[in-house]
Amino acid sequence: MIAIPVARYYTLDELSEQPELNVALPPSIDEVWPLREPGRGTVTIYIDQNGRLDRISIGASNLPPEFEKLVIDAFRSGIFTPGRIDGRNVKSQMKLEIMFESEASTNQTFSPVPSVVGN
Repeated sequence: MIAIPVARYYTLDELSEQPELNVALPPSIDEVWPLREPGRGTVTIYIDQNGRLDRISIGASNLPPEFEKLVIDAFRSGIFTPGRIDGRNVKSQMKLEIMFESEASTNQTFSPVPSVVGN
């Protein structure tokens, strides 16, 4: 039997340059989040050495499933700059806290906040 090597995704604290992401939430948010109640969840994204999203997983969340899908779709359509170690592009992972906060206006605050994750 041949062992298939497991891809290694470096954590933020192992990188000399962290990945950068540009994510926009789709306008259909108003249809899914009509009550404007605050919500939050965690997302772990895995970015390859070329800046493409390899996979995404939702962690603890109080967001409705439809809203989690919007978050996943937003990250899938995002543009990423890969993480780097000593000038070399590497695979990396980021754990993000996603917060949706109610505001007096009809706008929602979408705040992906990176944090260091373990291996």
